[in-house]
Amino acid sequence: MLRTLCRILLWALLTSGTAGAACTGTGVSSTMSLPASLTVARDLPNGSVLFDTGWVGSASAYIECDPLETWSYGYAMPMMPAAGAGVYETGVPGVGIRTGWSNTLSVQPADITQAMVQSWPRVQQTLPNLRGVYLPPALYRVQLIKTGPITPGVIAFQNPTATSMYGTVVATSTNFTSTQVNIRTAGCRVTNNNIIVTLPTASLQSFGGVGSTQGATPFGIPLVCDAGISIAYELDGTADPSNAPGVLANQAGSGMATGVGVQVLQGKVPVTLNGVSSPYVLTTSDNEAVSIPMTARYFKTSPVVTSGRVSAIATLNMNYQ
Repeated sequence: MLRTLCRILLWALLTSGTAGAACTGTGVSSTMSLPASLTVARDLPNGSVLFDTGWVGSASAYIECDPLETWSYGYAMPMMPAAGAGVYETGVPGVGIRTGWSNTLSVQPADITQAMVQSWPRVQQTLPNLRGVYLPPALYRVQLIKTGPITPGVIAFQNPTATSMYGTVVATSTNFTSTQVNIRTAGCRVTNNNIIVTLPTASLQSFGGVGSTQGATPFGIPLVCDAGISIAYELDGTADPSNAPGVLANQAGSGMATGVGVQVLQGKVPVTLNGVSSPYVLTTSDNEAVSIPMTARYFKTSPVVTSGRVSAIATLNMNYQ
């Protein structure tokens, strides 16, 4: 009976010794500098990157661990998933955060999604079955992502945001110098999405040679914009085969005129079709009403003009910063 009892005690001591595996060492941290304020274009598509810190961090930890110790990486506090791979809510509707970690200093992934994207719950793994030294760097990258319609607000991050842990040792961590990011939407909206310009009736005899015009009719593109918007535009449409500047081709078919197109000017200068204009105006206040003045007129594109209807269609795309 005494020998049996000794065997049981010896087994218990061996098991207790294995459970005592641990890690020791010194961790490192990096600092992510976010902008104090961030202006977001109103009509950016979902998934757009609003801000990217790039890879930040240049120091490595020194961690020594017993075999089969647990290590983990991810957010240091609970996070709610948002739309997009590895994207989490920030507290501001429509703005998410994605954080990547690279555990090597020599080579970093060009795409953050190819890195060790931080998550909640944290990723848990087991170290190899031998005692080892680990040198993970605090090399992190943060992106702010548009996840939906944005409601202006303030993002308040807790510090540190993400960590890696070897056993109970915090090996790497990242924090933010600016914990509040003000989000403000910015852009313009067109107050009339279907503008019809009616040119006056013209006679064939009123035209001169090729390039002559008549029936000039002014019209405007009405906008309401936020403050600080540099407005440009792009007028897209089918250009006349003559390649005359700013001339839209007349639609073909029964009853349509030939040898004539519709030229569009901004001020006195023909627009560049299917290309972005130079900046037209810089707004100075919110809800500022802006009208881009334009003129449409008949343009003779061929020596021979036949009578009929003239109809040209163009799409205006706003381009602003």
